Amino acid sequence: MNFNDVNSLLAIDNPSVRRGLHDFFKAANFGALTEVSSHVQLHKAIEEQNPDLIITAAELDGFFIGHLISAIRNTKLGGHPFPVVVMLSPVAGHDYLKKVIDSGPDDVLLMPIAPDQLLARIRALAKRRKPFVVTQDYTGPDRRGKHRPGGETIPLVDVPNPLNVKTKKGNLTLLQREIERAATSLNAMKLGRYIVQLKWLNEAIPKMHRDECIDLPILGTHAARLCQVAEDVKLRTAVFADAAINSLADALMSAADTASEVTERLDDQGLETLSVSCYGLSQAIARLLPQ
Repeated sequence: MNFNDVNSLLAIDNPSVRRGLHDFFKAANFGALTEVSSHVQLHKAIEEQNPDLIITAAELDGFFIGHLISAIRNTKLGGHPFPVVVMLSPVAGHDYLKKVIDSGPDDVLLMPIAPDQLLARIRALAKRRKPFVVTQDYTGPDRRGKHRPGGETIPLVDVPNPLNVKTKKGNLTLLQREIERAATSLNAMKLGRYIVQLKWLNEAIPKMHRDECIDLPILGTHAARLCQVAEDVKLRTAVFADAAINSLADALMSAADTASEVTERLDDQGLETLSVSCYGLSQAIARLLPQ
């Protein structure tokens, strides 16, 4: 398997480990291999180089790299959400590994790692990668177990594998088309998940007030989530230049900001504004999505 045409990033802050892996991969016919040692350098390289493969420590100079990987998967960083990502974790603890996995890498290995073991994982990913799943809070390879009876069925998306195409010297024009198709599908699925979440929050916040059971920290969390959803909706629908969506998203963010600052409860006007904005935005999103 020849990786000479694969555009790879190697991000490790320990110079001796980084140099050892760099030399190993160059000997294994990795042609375009860029080394970086900090999260700032990695961020810049992702933006400028549109990598096919990212091999990175889970932390660089004290910064958790999962934030960058999640940004890639959510189309906020880099040219597309589909580079193959292998993260190297310095910690074996369950909570830390869950945090790493939840950022969306294709594989996670514990450090220290033998170079040949790492190469074997990369070769396996070049042959086959997991389909992606999209939820309100996650976009990335599906790592769920068997579907539970009665549970929600979330569709999977087969995503492009740039390693597979480039190690086989495949059609790069076709690869780009597949990237665009899959990115459009992921975007539509994320917007669909936001419709579900807007509906849920639009029920949860008024119910909290009707039942006179107002937990201010929970209300603040709900309000913050509404702001996040509205802001991301604006980014994901920018290509449509839909003035109604922008207006509704701005109104929702304003209403959510008001909700986050209350010291007792939202007044009736505040609840009405929040509810109308939530409903209106969810309906506007639905009109954009394929039926």
